[in-house]
Amino acid sequence: MEFLYPNMLYALLAVAIPILVHLFNFRRYKKIYFPNVDMLQSIHKKTKKQSELKHLLLLLARILTIIAIVLAFAQPYFPNKHSLINNQEKQWVSLYLDNSFSMTQKGEVASLLDEAKNMALGILDSYQTTDKFHLITNEMQGKHHRWFNKMEMEQNILQVEAVYMQQKLSHVLQREKMLRENENSNKQNQKALLYLLSDFQENIIDKQNIKPDTNLLVRLLPLQNNPVNNVFIDSLWFEKQIQLPHSISKIWIRVNNNGEEDLTNIPLRLYINDEQKAVVSISIAAHKSKTIDLSFTNGSGGNYTGKVEIDDYPIIFDDQYYFNFRIRHQLKVAVLYQDKPNVYLRHLYKNDSLVKYTDFSWRNIDYKQVKSQDLIILNELEKIGSGLQQELIQYTKDGGQLLFIPSSNKPLAYNSLLKSLRAPKYQSLDSNSTFIADIEKQLPYYHQVFEQYKPITKDHEKIDMPLIKMYFPIAFSANTTAIRLLQTRGKKVLLSESHFNKGNIYQLAFPLSLQYSNLPEHALFVPVFYQMLLQSEDRKPLYQIVGSGESVDIQNNNTISQNDEVLHISQNETQWIPQMKKKNAYQWQLINLQWPNDGIFNITLGDSLLEQLAVNYDRGESDFSLWTAEEIRQWIAQEKYKYFQVIESSTKNISSRIIQLDHGTSLWKWFVFFAIIFIFAETLILRLWK
Repeated sequence: MEFLYPNMLYALLAVAIPILVHLFNFRRYKKIYFPNVDMLQSIHKKTKKQSELKHLLLLLARILTIIAIVLAFAQPYFPNKHSLINNQEKQWVSLYLDNSFSMTQKGEVASLLDEAKNMALGILDSYQTTDKFHLITNEMQGKHHRWFNKMEMEQNILQVEAVYMQQKLSHVLQREKMLRENENSNKQNQKALLYLLSDFQENIIDKQNIKPDTNLLVRLLPLQNNPVNNVFIDSLWFEKQIQLPHSISKIWIRVNNNGEEDLTNIPLRLYINDEQKAVVSISIAAHKSKTIDLSFTNGSGGNYTGKVEIDDYPIIFDDQYYFNFRIRHQLKVAVLYQDKPNVYLRHLYKNDSLVKYTDFSWRNIDYKQVKSQDLIILNELEKIGSGLQQELIQYTKDGGQLLFIPSSNKPLAYNSLLKSLRAPKYQSLDSNSTFIADIEKQLPYYHQVFEQYKPITKDHEKIDMPLIKMYFPIAFSANTTAIRLLQTRGKKVLLSESHFNKGNIYQLAFPLSLQYSNLPEHALFVPVFYQMLLQSEDRKPLYQIVGSGESVDIQNNNTISQNDEVLHISQNETQWIPQMKKKNAYQWQLINLQWPNDGIFNITLGDSLLEQLAVNYDRGESDFSLWTAEEIRQWIAQEKYKYFQVIESSTKNISSRIIQLDHGTSLWKWFVFFAIIFIFAETLILRLWK
């Protein structure tokens, strides 16, 4: 048997107190004999013996009571021979408190987060004031990155609030190790403990990144409740990449049900600029998702904000999804030509009020205007300088659209740039005339172009298709991801689509002249070339994700800002100045953005509203699939993690459970029980022994 507080044993000296009291209270008897009192003498001898026995029993009871009380305060225990920590003078204890949104669901008596905080305080009670403590939360705040005393640790635990973030287990282990090594750099074998209080969603344990530390004992305490039915909006997107004024826009919304029950008649509402545009009731089976489309009529050009929401309780952080979009006044097309503009392209785009058409000679290119285009057409260029190549590569990376139309003189001049863009190359001239084969109308590129046409059958075999007289075939490799938009009946590619980063690359196999084909005068010319423009995306995303840290480009199209003016981000009463880089007098890039919550945020310059940004919480926490305690044990056993333990305990019993694990079987309660018995025995002797 050992003692948790051996210094308390000095209090056993108090045993001398009842002994001294009893010694001074012993009576000295004076013998007086009377001649005729033999019977009284015998009674006196009997009473004296009983009195001495009574006093001795009282003395014994009092001595045992003091001994039992002192031993209870010394907290004796039988050592746990299998304990994984050594008896250090000072323990180094880290606590990871999962304060993600999933911990806001209701537990047995309060939210799981509140129960975790109470359990953390219970863990503190099992350690001494001389021990050192470290708190880890999902924010991983700098103020927590140090060792606290017991009182400071309690205050920090009570201040923890729910946040949108969630950390992987490997990140928590790295954080603890970094602080421990900084504090104990001279002690290579310093032992420490880490307590993990979490609901243990499946995405928190990243098995492949976990590296056990033989100097760290990790204790996992799952706080879980009955499965929660959570319906949430997973994502949304527009059917068309570009929204045009006064047209019909269709938005697709994916809704997930990760609960155990089928749900019916859940209202789903769509708001545009805070005005409700559509509502529908949906039903979703358990562990299924459903994609719903909602339509609305666009207004005039400009910036718009939107919100999709459902009603779901008790998990509500993922019931809204915000987005922002532009309705384009005009689409921009720029044609870079060699000798003269192409008359067919000019007639196609310049007469359309929704298209702003510009063309440049290769000798006089305005790079600033070119970079702002939705579609850039390289029309029969015989040479592309290195400067222009770099501009076009960056333009495509950022989400631009490039169309290559080969030159009849130097058709292979594009191949160097195409190689950098990882696109197919042009081959030598093929002078065998051919017809364009039937178009694969199911390709996304042709969406809504041929809907009114019937599928080709034997009765429709003689559809008039353009004649190709000569062309420069596009060489497709075996592992290419490019798409054949037009091809000959012999499967040679005439128009292809490939992707490079965020942008699209289109390649036509022949110049736009009647010498090479009759496509410029064919009915197919307009939809095919107009679709290229409609495939261009608005380069600004529909929304930002809290915690992603992605940069945002802000354009000021109204006035030139003064040097002392800075951008502000605001939402309701919250306002701050973001970290930014100024590209020029008209453009900024916001970097390292830390969004405090979801919603719509205003970007202002002075009194001018430049833009509105939609921000959403990451949906990673919306999936409430959890690791059970038994599954965690199986994983630990499978990986043979000797220094990992799973603890299942109530908040009330956690302190004694920790003491038992660290020190063995505690005996102090037994000694308290014995002290009560001895006090009770003393009381009986005093009351009943007359």
